[in-house]
Amino acid sequence: MPDVLEDRIRLQVELALSDCTACAESRGEQEDLARTAGLSGAEIDAARRGRCFDIRANAAVVLACAVRSSSAKPEATHKAALTAQARRAGLNDAEIDAVYAIAEFNRPTIGKEHST
Repeated sequence: MPDVLEDRIRLQVELALSDCTACAESRGEQEDLARTAGLSGAEIDAARRGRCFDIRANAAVVLACAVRSSSAKPEATHKAALTAQARRAGLNDAEIDAVYAIAEFNRPTIGKEHST
């Protein structure tokens, strides 16, 4: 899929979806990429908490977190409401589809357990 989302928005979505248990090296690399894209430390911290200062980025992050946290794929009515909210914030259909794709890729799979 071509890069549809601006780097800043894509990185904020990825930061929001990254697990708290991600290794320090991965988190460091992610933070370096975010800083290279122009995100401040406060923006990085906010994205990791699932919020953004920019309205378009915030809509993308809220959408991605809602999709990922749902135990199953969102029902059509819920998906329509999430999509409408993202559109009102200024995301276009291609950007919304890209957010859904990122969130689906990062969705935990059922039965996926950590082995001991």
